[in-house]
Amino acid sequence: MLKVSMIVCISGRSSASQKQNHGVSIPPNPITFITNSAGTIGNNYSNVYAVNPTIAQDLFAFFRSVGAYTQNQENSGDSYDVNRFNAYIFNVTWAAGSTVTSGLVRMSYDSNYGSLYISTVDPTNTAYETSNPSNVDPGGATIPGTFNFPATFTLRTPVIQSGGTYWC
Repeated sequence: MLKVSMIVCISGRSSASQKQNHGVSIPPNPITFITNSAGTIGNNYSNVYAVNPTIAQDLFAFFRSVGAYTQNQENSGDSYDVNRFNAYIFNVTWAAGSTVTSGLVRMSYDSNYGSLYISTVDPTNTAYETSNPSNVDPGGATIPGTFNFPATFTLRTPVIQSGGTYWC
């Protein structure tokens, strides 16, 4: 189980037509929420950054402790990198005032960049239940809304790999 309370937003994706922006400056203050719009769980997400090395180490240790596999060659021939984790489906409990207070997220972590990727999952669209480690859009739909921190994440069982490291 992981409880995340302080993060800094690097970038957010609100539609599939937007391009990822790696040059976004980091705001000086921790954010207290993320927002997602309607779309697929591979294309609509928030990319957040840990505010300090301790939180980054906790994220890395959490993904290792739940047995999340790292990105590997079955993902479009990418080289193996122990610092990048494939996306998985997690149960989540969000803080009061969120669009929903508990549900599912698709989440992965890249410790090379300190990036935690999160997309909210609409459980009524069951496409997310198909496990696939390859770097393809996993399908499934997001729940649009605002989701407040702190949040607690636990790996969903049965375990579902969700589109490798695909975040487009």
